[in-house]
Amino acid sequence: MVWIRDDDEMLRLFRKLDARVLDVDTAEFSDEHDPNTFDQRRAVNDPELSAGIPSDSDSANLGRRSRFVTIPIWFGRTANSNESSSP
Repeated sequence: MVWIRDDDEMLRLFRKLDARVLDVDTAEFSDEHDPNTFDQRRAVNDPELSAGIPSDSDSANLGRRSRFVTIPIWFGRTANSNESSSP
């Protein structure tokens, strides 16, 4: 766990974050969408950006899911090594 001591440390850590859009179906990053503006809640209503959820797998009764999600990427050191965790 990381403890943040002051605003400067918060800013330093924030600068190590990036966001990427992941294609859920292929498990690959996608450059089709801007991670800063992509809205996966809206994508659910777009047939080209979403997929139906089979009823036997849809315990939340959502009906559809976005094919793309925005995920944060940490460009720091991993907790268990000195290696960078960048993609």
